[in-house]
Amino acid sequence: MLFILAVSIGIGEELSIPASTHLQAYRIDRTEVTIEDFETFENTGGYTRSSLWSAEGLKWLKDHPNGAGRTRRTSNRPPQHPIVAVSFFEAEAYCSWKGGALPSNAEWTQAVCSEGRFPWGETMNVSAAWFTGGKYGLIEQVRTQQADVQSPEMDGPFGVVHGAGNVWEWTVDNPSKGEWRTLRGGSYANLPSYCSCQHREWARPEETRLTAGFRCVYR
Repeated sequence: MLFILAVSIGIGEELSIPASTHLQAYRIDRTEVTIEDFETFENTGGYTRSSLWSAEGLKWLKDHPNGAGRTRRTSNRPPQHPIVAVSFFEAEAYCSWKGGALPSNAEWTQAVCSEGRFPWGETMNVSAAWFTGGKYGLIEQVRTQQADVQSPEMDGPFGVVHGAGNVWEWTVDNPSKGEWRTLRGGSYANLPSYCSCQHREWARPEETRLTAGFRCVYR
């Protein structure tokens, strides 16, 4: 069971998460990082500032100086939509540039989830940005929703937006699977069962999925 002691809204697009039974206080982005956010990072030299990158990230960057490329990251969507097709290393570098870091699984869970199956509770009868076309349905384009647009009743307990569906979100946790990392929250391409607060998806850090983005924490 998750115990939350208090909540206050921080300045701008960050939410303040107070200390809990298991975690120190921190702040988290209310929304997923958007295309326009990430392009500011790119346009101000984010891919050339080695100080922002981990040792593993620099090795990856040497072979992928532009990542998956702007065309794939934007995928013909408006700038207010979440960035996709970014590796764990790119997400890590962006958060460093912002003065933050990627969240741990525990931080992500506390900030995003209620005590129910989803951030808002148990019901699946909501207009979440997840896939409802059935197991064998087809997805022909990147169908995200604008990062800051969601019915308020679907927000998490602290006001985090799109904690279920829209895009998977990178976390720093290594799930005891070698170099693999963990994605949380599900995406527009996933059935509701994959978008629950309990589900964790393993991914290699170099992957650039059209379903994966991120948000940052600030400690």
